[in-house]
Amino acid sequence: MNTLLLAAVLLFPTVHGRSVMQRHVALPSDLAGRPTIVLITFGQDQQIMADSWLPLFGQIQTEYPAVGYREVSVSNFNDRLTRCTVDAYNNFSTQDPAVYENTVVLSAGRSRFLRDLHLPNDHTTYTLLLDAAGFVRWRAAGTMTPLNGQRLKEAVGELSEKSKS
Repeated sequence: MNTLLLAAVLLFPTVHGRSVMQRHVALPSDLAGRPTIVLITFGQDQQIMADSWLPLFGQIQTEYPAVGYREVSVSNFNDRLTRCTVDAYNNFSTQDPAVYENTVVLSAGRSRFLRDLHLPNDHTTYTLLLDAAGFVRWRAAGTMTPLNGQRLKEAVGELSEKSKS
């Protein structure tokens, strides 16, 4: 079998933020030691790209219930007004209450976050698959396509098989 998984060398950086429901979140430690798909956005204008992945994430979670999901919205600002604005937008942009708890707003240094994850820029979204230890094992940029959607499903399956052995 050809592996789609990246070598476990890039650890998701330790970051702190808040869920839309205002619960403190620390990543990757709050991922409960399970594989997790992390969708990273850098602005409200990227929400259409992010939303393109959501049906696939639902399918994956149905087939692999042990796989978690988080949407991480990275802000470049650390002020209370910006957090309130992002939270208000997120509250009204979705009808699914489960999304509220899985959406994390980070007021982290954007440049450092990009550098730590070896991401080239903040002009697009990024979808990452983390293993149970928080290592990045697969990633894609931008809108979901049939090809990268299929590759993510295969990578999740491969990671699930590896975790069983």
